Amino acid sequence: MSVLALEVSGTKLAASAGSNSARTLTRPTGEESFEALLTLAEQVVDGPVDAVGVSFGGPVEEGRIHSHHTPGWENVDLHDVLAKRYGPPVVVENDANAAALGEWDAAGRPDDPIAYITVSTGVGAGIVFHGEILEGSHRLAGEIGHFVVDPDGAVCACGKRGCVETIASGPAIGRHGDYVAAARALTVAIDALVAVVDPLFVALGGGVSNAPALWEALGGKAIRARSTPLRGAEILAERAAAAA
Repeated sequence: MSVLALEVSGTKLAASAGSNSARTLTRPTGEESFEALLTLAEQVVDGPVDAVGVSFGGPVEEGRIHSHHTPGWENVDLHDVLAKRYGPPVVVENDANAAALGEWDAAGRPDDPIAYITVSTGVGAGIVFHGEILEGSHRLAGEIGHFVVDPDGAVCACGKRGCVETIASGPAIGRHGDYVAAARALTVAIDALVAVVDPLFVALGGGVSNAPALWEALGGKAIRARSTPLRGAEILAERAAAAA
């Protein structure tokens, strides 16, 4: 089975098909971003594609994507565009959800819930229970980046004040440089997630999670993730192909 996996994050684009992979060192902006993604896809595809999986850094609803962190992609129907180009099935999923599926797979596919938190350009989480992504009624389950930890804090891109993202995301840390504050905000969010979901484990990933200062400040509250958003996209595409 030939599966094409694509990743769109706040800082880069990536593509993988079999043993072939390609990525941009920085993410192009605006309409150039979409064309660059298609170019990467063509670089890794060397034959017919059975299924396509996409990990996208923002909310996804019925194949349409929205994000505060990926300008130029507002309301893009990525599902239909890729389906016309490569044929169905195509699955487009939020990056944290895709990575959570990868974590679930790496852990031996347990029936118990597992959670994955990404700390990157934004902060989000994916939850897998009985092998299925927990989506919520508006496909926004796990958006812990918009969990309010400081009601009097800075205004978030979502419109609320004091969200975890305003303190613990990469851009926020770049502004204030306080890893202790970032770890404190993440810890509150992680504790709330654990209290509600009671997961088998919580994995932490994303580019910012590699910062030693953040790990030291967290004090072992979470474990380093083994998966990547691309791996989760591959699993989603394999599932879609098997069900087609």
